[in-house]
Amino acid sequence: MTPVIIIGLLSVLTVTLRVLTAADKGSVSGGFAAKVIASVLFCMAGFAAVLGREITLPRAGMLAAFVLAFMGDIFLGLGPFTHQKHTNFFFMLGSVPFLLAQLIYIAILLSLAPLNWRLLPIALVLPLLYLVLIGHGTLAYLCKNTAPILCYGSILSVMVMAAVNAFTAGHTAGAFALPAGILFALSDTSLFLYNFGSDRVRTHGKGLTVLVMLPYYAAQALFALVLAKI
Repeated sequence: MTPVIIIGLLSVLTVTLRVLTAADKGSVSGGFAAKVIASVLFCMAGFAAVLGREITLPRAGMLAAFVLAFMGDIFLGLGPFTHQKHTNFFFMLGSVPFLLAQLIYIAILLSLAPLNWRLLPIALVLPLLYLVLIGHGTLAYLCKNTAPILCYGSILSVMVMAAVNAFTAGHTAGAFALPAGILFALSDTSLFLYNFGSDRVRTHGKGLTVLVMLPYYAAQALFALVLAKI
């Protein structure tokens, strides 16, 4: 498991250095390059987790989820290079691979332990939070993207619920899945605030960038450790 930890840490370190060294108006191309390198590294961590082991369906599914997340990173990263009117298109295009990856994570995590039905309310946490933020005016620029964001939030909440389920059931992968799910939820919520937040929220753009990037890559590194345990 040591190579998985080392490569996962390198992935997180890559974006950490980028965030710490970037100026307020840092190079877009530099940020994109850092994301690509970090994404390649967490994919490598995933492959290191199955190296020399039998490729079962859950392991293959987790690897597919890493590749999908890598594709999502590429599409989201291309947004700033396009005309402003295409930015939302690339945001939604990038969200699709992440959505598929989340569905795979859910299927794998739920296969680790029987579902504790008392945990179902967790599946409502993020969509309810987003509705509150919309009503408060914090997510002021969702426009026609409201329904897709609420749908994605619901699926993300189910993934967190599945991670809690694995953890409370005592599965060895649960110790990594639980923080991974929480970090993923923090990252994606920060991403929505960054893209659709009110003008006041957007004044904290650099802080939101940190909350988008670092938790996300830490979550993927933890999911590579989940892969090593299944």
